[in-house]
Amino acid sequence: MKRVTSQFTAAAFAVLIPTSMAFAYSDDAVKEAEQLVELVTAQFNRGTAKQTDVEEAQYYLLEMRYRAGKISRATYCQSGVQTLNEEMDLVHAQYLRGIVDLATVLNSGRQFYKLKAFCEERKHSE
Repeated sequence: MKRVTSQFTAAAFAVLIPTSMAFAYSDDAVKEAEQLVELVTAQFNRGTAKQTDVEEAQYYLLEMRYRAGKISRATYCQSGVQTLNEEMDLVHAQYLRGIVDLATVLNSGRQFYKLKAFCEERKHSE
């Protein structure tokens, strides 16, 4: 059942993300990201999605808001680093329980440290 759920969540991302890319960083992209968060959160509440799926969807929404100019860089960095740090902790715990593989752990870390470096770079350039 968990595998089917993960496939469904992946399918939801696959459907929404390509359509958003057609008008990336627009109000429509933000609305679609908000819908994705609602969908994944509802799935999580039903027990058919993982907390990491919720964290990833929330980060995606945060990025779309930032890229569309809806939130400041400071807000994006503060919330994004916190969200990805929480996701990274969850992924590590899942790895220790044998739920995810090493590639998932590494990708989570890359995403976190990439954002952290972006935010630190911007702080030092001001």
